[in-house]
Formats: sequence, C-alpha cells, structure tokens
Amino acid sequence: MDIMTEWLPRVQMRKYLALCLFGFLAIISFIYSNIQFSKVPNEIASQSLAQYLARVDQKSVALVDPVHKSSLLSVNAAATQYFSIMDAQLRKVAGNSTPPAEQSLHNGTVGDKTEMKVPPVEDDKTEFRYALHKSNNFSDHFEPFPFLVEPRICKERRPAKIVIYVGSPVTADDIVRRSIIRNSWAADAKKLGIETVFSTGRDSEAVDANHTGDVAVAIEENKLFGDILMVNYRDRWDHLILKWWTDSDYHAVHCDHIPFMAVADSDSVVLVKEFSEFLDKYGNEYVDDLGCSVLTGLAASRVESDRYYVSEHQWPNKTLPPHCHGAFIMASAKTARKMSEAVPILGIDYVSSFKVYDVVLTSIAQIAHVKMRELDGFYYSLPYNAAKNICASSMTVIHSIKPPAIIPAFLEYRLVFCALLFAYSAYCLPVTVASK
Repeated sequence: MDIMTEWLPRVQMRKYLALCLFGFLAIISFIYSNIQFSKVPNEIASQSLAQYLARVDQKSVALVDPVHKSSLLSVNAAATQYFSIMDAQLRKVAGNSTPPAEQSLHNGTVGDKTEMKVPPVEDDKTEFRYALHKSNNFSDHFEPFPFLVEPRICKERRPAKIVIYVGSPVTADDIVRRSIIRNSWAADAKKLGIETVFSTGRDSEAVDANHTGDVAVAIEENKLFGDILMVNYRDRWDHLILKWWTDSDYHAVHCDHIPFMAVADSDSVVLVKEFSEFLDKYGNEYVDDLGCSVLTGLAASRVESDRYYVSEHQWPNKTLPPHCHGAFIMASAKTARKMSEAVPILGIDYVSSFKVYDVVLTSIAQIAHVKMRELDGFYYSLPYNAAKNICASSMTVIHSIKPPAIIPAFLEYRLVFCALLFAYSAYCLPVTVASK
C-alpha cells in the first residue's frame, strides 16, 4: 500500500511534465508558423538598385536586411535625380554660378496630371505673414506653411482610428528608416485601423542651393505609398516646433474625419495590438486633453551650445514647467485645432524660438485651455527589467529603439519571448502533488 501511495504521485507528475512539454512545443510551433518572412525579390540584385544604394549612407545600408532594401528600389529614379543635383550644386562655389530655376513637378496625386510650382521657403517670415493674414482675412483659417505633398489617408478621406505622424526628414538615411518602419510596425498597425504618415519639411541644403530635388523624392515616394506629408519649411532640429504645429494644423483642417492624431519620433516603436486596445478602451478620456508622458522637475539648460538650451528670456525659472515628452504626443482632432490656433496668440516668433518644442507646448496648452494627461504605457526607453515588463499588456509605445535596422528584430524578439513567457506561465507553474 505504501508503494502504491508513492507511485501514484510520480505518475501524475510525469503526466503533468509531459503536458507541460507538449503545450510548450505547441505554442512554439504556432509562433513560427505565423511569422511570415518575405522572400527577397529578384530585383534586389538589379543594377538600378545598386546605383541607388551606392548614394545612400553605407553605414545605414549595411544594417538593413535585404528584405527591406528591396522596397527602396521603387524610389530609385527620383532619389538618383535628387542626389545628383545635390552633388552638382554642393560642388559649386557660392556666387560663381547662377542657381537653377525652380522645377515644375507633378504633385503625385493619383489621376491628377497637373504640375505644381514649389513656392519659396519663408519659415523666417511666419509672424509677418500671420499679421498680413490677420489684417486682410481675419475670419479665415491661417495655414502656417504650404503643404507640398499630402497623404492619401487624408486626401481621400479614408476612415481610421488614428493617424500617427512620424517625424522623418528627406535624407538618404531617412529613406531607409521609412522603409523599415513601413515594413514593420506600421504594416501591422494598418490592419488595426492605425495609419502612419511620415512628416517632413524641406531639405536645408536643397533650399540653399535653390533646387527642388528633395520635393521630387517625396512626390515619387508618395505616389507609391501615399504616406508622405511634406511641408514648406526647413527641416532641422530647431524647427521641431514647426513640425508639431504643421502636423497638428494639417490634421485639424484636412484630416479631421479621423478622431485622433499623434506625433512621434522615428525611433518610437508602437506596439500596435496593445495601443489599439488602449484606444478602444480609454480613447474617449483623451478627447479634450493631450495624451503624453508628463515630465516634471527638470532643470533648464542655460548652455547655449546644448541642443536642449532654454534661455532666461524664454523661461526665467531654473526649473522647467511640467511638459510633455515629445517622443509621442496624442490629441483629438478637436484638441489639435485648439492647440494650432493658440500658437499665433502666444506669438509665433516666441514659440518658434524654442529648441525644446516640448517645453513651449505647456504655454500653448494654457492658452488653448487644454490639459496634459498621462499616457499610460509609454516608455522613454526599454524598461530596466525588460524581462519582467516587456510583455506587459499595458505597454503601448517604446522610445529610443535604434538604430532603425533593429526595429524588426526587436519586434520579432518580443513576439517570441512573450509567447515563451506565456507558455511557461500557462503550463509550467510549480504545482503541489498531494501525497499521503
């Protein structure tokens, strides 16, 4: 009888361990059967792609998987034109040659064969233009800058839950970056009604050389993917406030059929399943507020060479006001309009003087009577205890995933790791076998 008492628990334990192992293997099989790896098309070895990639920063290209390189083939013609013009112009000595006349470009809208004239960049005259507008058409909406290229989701009034405007200049590196994002989390987001638009201004060197090759690249890319918003200002670090302003203004006026928008850094990765569920459950709570990670108690940098410099004239206090982390900020279309219209009231020159655009948003929000609300699930970077937190269903956005080439690998790693963790939790938790 004693032998039977000892033997039965062992049989139960063996059955339990067998079930644990079977379940573990079943989940692993399911994971890998559902991960789809694209095959590299034959065009990857084509001469045109090789010529184009030769012009792109090789440090970036070396990190990109061939699967994602293949999507760059489609913008080869415009990009080659752009870089060849840039090379020629930059070799000239200023004043020794007459710059080329502005190009007439097709605007990239499907079915529209008309050409567009690229207007001069006047991002240093915005306050003056607003005063002129105010004196002549005060009742009309003031558009900060001309929109040169527009995304299909807004032009064609397609439905979506939210549009995420990802900051992305028109440079060789950023063509690669957009391709990676477009083929990773943005592709998954589209299936859940979350649209991604790449927001860019003009290339400063192109503007200085008085040519429009950068616009040609954006138009060509938009013909193929329909996800480019290009605005007529110089795209540089100290103009991030202009990027936020034009994104907000564009969505509020031209894309207001979509209830929410967000502005995001290009190294912010959206965990689309979790973010979609977050919107469905809590979106209504953010209709009147800015959703972001609210920073408090940060000291103001008084070092002029620092990219986060804030002068005493801009903000006299030693401690910065509570403000949104600029890596991901969400707003409703209604709130975006209120914020955009508050900029001229506060003062365009004052607002645009801030390098750290996140800080001045606090003052803009006060003018617009908008509050900041903590956006749950946003992480500045990978959590310290990643193994514990990376699979949390509350995690929605992770910032500072770079270089861009690791984004697909990071997402795949998270998928596999979290499934393994789930399998372990579901099948392999310690149990106590009763014995007499």
